[in-house]
Amino acid sequence: MALNMTQIAEKNLRHFLLCIGRYMEHEEYDRERIHWIVPRSPVSYYNAVLQTQLQSHEVSSEIEKFIERLQYWKVFGHWFITPSTQPSGLDALLVQHEFTFIEEEPQLFYDLNQTDSLPPQRADLEVQLVRNQASLDVYAGILAHGFEDSAWVSEVFQRLGLSDQAPFQHYVGYFEGSPIATASLLNCGDTAGVYFVCVHPNYRRRGFGIAILIDVLRKAWQQGYKHVTLGATTEGYDLYLKLGFQKVCDFRFYEFKY
Repeated sequence: MALNMTQIAEKNLRHFLLCIGRYMEHEEYDRERIHWIVPRSPVSYYNAVLQTQLQSHEVSSEIEKFIERLQYWKVFGHWFITPSTQPSGLDALLVQHEFTFIEEEPQLFYDLNQTDSLPPQRADLEVQLVRNQASLDVYAGILAHGFEDSAWVSEVFQRLGLSDQAPFQHYVGYFEGSPIATASLLNCGDTAGVYFVCVHPNYRRRGFGIAILIDVLRKAWQQGYKHVTLGATTEGYDLYLKLGFQKVCDFRFYEFKY
């Protein structure tokens, strides 16, 4: 079961980055042993190596090839290391090629059969689905307070659209009529990825981040999803575990700048 959850988390990350990257002008390199996409994002996270299954003798040339494409497009990039990444010594080879270790992010998994055990929804937070451009602008305005990539990602979301067939569903939480929080669900089969949980700075440390997450988990269950994945921040990690999330694994992020 643990291995299966790990595979789901890895698949969701790849799906997230491809959904976003393929809707912009991009270069994609998809081979049996390595897969990367460079949508020329000003934020390095999205110009990324998504999957690596290399033999040791192939690694240096593939790293150099990725670096060359980043330099060609004049952007920085990320290399994601997940439990299935091969070879095992890739971290050291990335550092040798001037990648910098950024962080290790816990990947969490939630079984939506547990939703009955969630705390009751806050009566003072109304969570609404983003259905039009005006609401998307409100969503983006909140997101700008928590994510450096908000402007670029908002452009992607405009291209993706807001139809029922769009891969993302975006939500805005309103407190006393004011928009204060965001969260998004990404459709990945039976699994939904939770992304962009953000609270306006004036309303932080009052439980609104967890409140919108609880609401979105219930919405995911009502829509027929079976599981949810989430990359946890340091601040939210313990709170997510208390809600019933399980830690599956860690992803390590390396960044190349020049």
